[in-house]
Amino acid sequence: MAKMNGVKKFERKVTKIMQKCTGIDDFYCKLGGNWVYYNQKSKVEFTLLMDNDACDTWLKWINERYDFDTDNVIMLSMLHEIGHHVTLNDFIENDLERWEQELKDEEDIETNLATAVFEKTIENLKKAYHSLPAEVLATEWAIGFWKSHKSRVEKAFEGFCRAAIEFYNANGLDADGNEIEG
Repeated sequence: MAKMNGVKKFERKVTKIMQKCTGIDDFYCKLGGNWVYYNQKSKVEFTLLMDNDACDTWLKWINERYDFDTDNVIMLSMLHEIGHHVTLNDFIENDLERWEQELKDEEDIETNLATAVFEKTIENLKKAYHSLPAEVLATEWAIGFWKSHKSRVEKAFEGFCRAAIEFYNANGLDADGNEIEG
């Protein structure tokens, strides 16, 4: 695929939208291949490429564990990563030993996920990952924020969608991110 036009502009818009939504202005958003938070850079990496099976599994787990029902994986993921920004430093400072163990556990889970072949094993490893303390803190922050600020989250999602459509249009893509022929 050709180089994408307007990436920086899109990232700035998403950053501004999420900063306004949360009232937090010391992080930035960067388009990437996955959902991840980089603590040293205060960077929330987000993606427009969604793995429907993984999303469905995560949302089902969220509903079961937290009794929180949504199909908006984009906003939940974005708030989850911002939740790392909000909660991670306190977690590390207050329990460094537990954080170091979590890093080892996360590495073990990722290694096992890469070699797992049985669907049930993969599902259990993903549940183990989402049960890691830092993941739980970020998810709980995201859900709590959403419940307390539902209209702000909805407004932010509308802004995110407008920005994504503008970005797609600038690159000759349809709403699903496929190249428009003709």
